[in-house]
Amino acid sequence: MADVLADFELEADVSGDEVTPLNKVVTGAAVGTVIEYYDFGIYSALAVYLGMNFFPQENPELGILLAVASTGTAFLVRPLGGALFGVMSDRIGRKFTFMVTLLLMSCATILMGLVPTYAAIGILAPVLILLLRVAQGLAVGGEYAAASTYVVEHAPDRQRGYYTGWLGAMTSASLLLALLVVAGVQAWLGREAFDEWGWRVPFLGAAILLVLALVVRSQLRESPIFVHLKKTMGVAKTPLRDILNDPSALGLTLAVAFGICAPQITAGLSGSMLALYMLQTVASLDAGSATLIIAAGCFFGLCATVFFGWLSDQLNRKKVQMAGMILGIIIFLPLFRLLIGAAEAASSMVWLWICLLQIPGAMIVGPGFAAMTEAFPASRRATSVALSFSIGGIVGGFAPGGSLLVGQLLNDPIGGIYLPIFIFTIGTFVYWKWVPDQSGRRIWDDVLGSKKENVA
Repeated sequence: MADVLADFELEADVSGDEVTPLNKVVTGAAVGTVIEYYDFGIYSALAVYLGMNFFPQENPELGILLAVASTGTAFLVRPLGGALFGVMSDRIGRKFTFMVTLLLMSCATILMGLVPTYAAIGILAPVLILLLRVAQGLAVGGEYAAASTYVVEHAPDRQRGYYTGWLGAMTSASLLLALLVVAGVQAWLGREAFDEWGWRVPFLGAAILLVLALVVRSQLRESPIFVHLKKTMGVAKTPLRDILNDPSALGLTLAVAFGICAPQITAGLSGSMLALYMLQTVASLDAGSATLIIAAGCFFGLCATVFFGWLSDQLNRKKVQMAGMILGIIIFLPLFRLLIGAAEAASSMVWLWICLLQIPGAMIVGPGFAAMTEAFPASRRATSVALSFSIGGIVGGFAPGGSLLVGQLLNDPIGGIYLPIFIFTIGTFVYWKWVPDQSGRRIWDDVLGSKKENVA
């Protein structure tokens, strides 16, 4: 506790402004993660309904596959959003940027609940859905960078893994929320009404989250490191160009993208959404049962993510994350087979397997936001994180759809798990070879250097 108080006294002293309490910092940053993955969760949970309502019905299975694949569209455009909003965050401020991305992301989610069906407007329906996914992808490209940078620049050096672990845990929390909302609306309206129009309600429910998020984020102050940087050294005028023109900076950005971000996103989506698809399509579980199983896994994953974020402060990020990737390489395929087998046999072991499936992801995601953010200097931190996370997101975002496609090509649905295993393998090598561990480094040194010793 003394270390925390000392860090906040330092921040207030050098920035000249009152510092936002740490609990508000984490809450304010986390609400964007909740909204993003709430949308992702309901989009994925309702992929069958989206396929039936927004895509041609000559081939229903193809419609569902297109709905799942369109999820990756948001990840495909993330680098553009990362370039735009990352630069905005490094030049104008972290807080302003994640207010803009919050509005764009939330409005796109709400509008998804209002798009007419394919039967009503034809090919325009999937076009509108894809455009809204593009808007979400652009917003998320900058949201994560601004939010994780904001938390890292407030958190004590020796507790960054723990506090950003909460940011990572919101992925599981928001997926859990999305699944519970879908299940609750289904139970409230009944199957017939839900199939006809009720599937739109979870999308419209994002309006409630938006209002809450705006209230919370409006009370936040700017990052003290950014304030000090702006007052004393000046902000970077061209952070994106600085990265692209510096081979070492660009190399580190790409290494973080493929060594940390791609495995992190792949692990999170494989243990939740890919498992959900397989429970419904391979094990032939009804939507309610499959949702309940994944919800249990998400709750376990939430707790595990915070724990491994904390553990990375005690050990280091690189050890914990690489161990998670190696564990995923070893256990993912057998665990998926055990999970599907238990579901088909209606065995209670399904609860154990879904929880164990979350552990590799929690080990990668828990320390992930701290690891990727502390790797870069303050002047171009948000831009670098945005690019890394966005490029890695292209790989991870297509992992669920790609796994389903690989399973079809192999004529073995569960065989599609070789794709996440391949991503973990590449990530392990890249992380080991080219990403240095920066656990616990003094984040203020970027803007104060040796002066921190005098201030403290």
